[in-house]
This record gives sequence, structure tokens and C-alpha cells, in this order.
Amino acid sequence: MAQEVKRRDGYSCLVCGHIFDFEAPLQKEYQISEDAVPARAVAVNTMEGSNGKLVNLMLYADCPQCGVTNECKEVL
Repeated sequence: MAQEVKRRDGYSCLVCGHIFDFEAPLQKEYQISEDAVPARAVAVNTMEGSNGKLVNLMLYADCPQCGVTNECKEVL
């Protein structure tokens, strides 16, 4: 089964330091958890890994306190 979401718990805003949880859905039907801020995942490129193809993702989440969009990198 494909992964449905990328979640980060305890993420600290790079601008104001506010700590929050966010989820970036990887499937259209996924419902964001009530305790998480909605985020967006953007596929940047692919690379070969030891277990097959890997996808580099950039995750974008808006801080619920200051409103600044935070960017972080993940591998799928």
C-alpha cells in the first residue's frame, strides 16, 4: 500500500519558533488529522536508492502563529 501522508510532529517555525504538527497528504482522499496543520508536498526529483526509486519531496507548512510558510525536505 502506498504511503498516504508525510507527518512532522513538534516542528519549530523557522521565524517565530512556534512548535506545531503538520501533515502533507500524498493521496487526494487523505483527511488531515484534527491535531495537525495542513501542509503541501511537492515532488522535486527522483533518485535510485538501495531499495528502488526514491522521491525527494519539499514540504510546505504555514505556521499557525505567524503565518510564514516553512519549507523542509523529505525523502519518500
